[in-house]
Amino acid sequence: MGTTILTLVGLALGTVVQEDVTLLGAGLLARFGDITVLQAVLACGLGIFVSDLGLWFVGRKLGRRALRHRWLAARVQASEVERIGPWLDRRLGMTVLLSRCVPGSRLPLYLAAGIWSKRPAAFALWTLLSVAVWTPTFVILTARYGERFARPFQRIVGEGWPSYIALLVVLVFGLRLLGRFARSRLQPPTG
Repeated sequence: MGTTILTLVGLALGTVVQEDVTLLGAGLLARFGDITVLQAVLACGLGIFVSDLGLWFVGRKLGRRALRHRWLAARVQASEVERIGPWLDRRLGMTVLLSRCVPGSRLPLYLAAGIWSKRPAAFALWTLLSVAVWTPTFVILTARYGERFARPFQRIVGEGWPSYIALLVVLVFGLRLLGRFARSRLQPPTG
């Protein structure tokens, strides 16, 4: 029981540092019976939701002040910055949902939403919806099919954890490549 609680707390905290790897790890822990799928989904979902709202809060409390800093003010045009809020508010749901699937996009998007969005309740609800869809999907698919995806890696690096680590590395690398492609689709207009 104590080990399970520590595992769940570790998963919740792990989502703050590296969400995708933590979700994969949670799915594999569920696959091997160390925790249940429900425990994995709840721990990861709570960690993700709280950290997403935390990013929004940091943007709200510190963002505008940071933009007035001399270094940033010299690099960011005020006219472009002011267009981001209305653009984001018009597309809030879609950008939050898409950012869940695009690694590396949540930090800038959620900070920007905290700085410029006029719809904090809508942001929280869209974030909750995206977490409620993404987290169980990711964890359940990993718990169900993790071993199948790991088989090619097992042939190369052997059975056990080395093959799962190799799988995690390849999946994270693949998600990052996908993120680079998709991030260009989320950019606000410049001009």
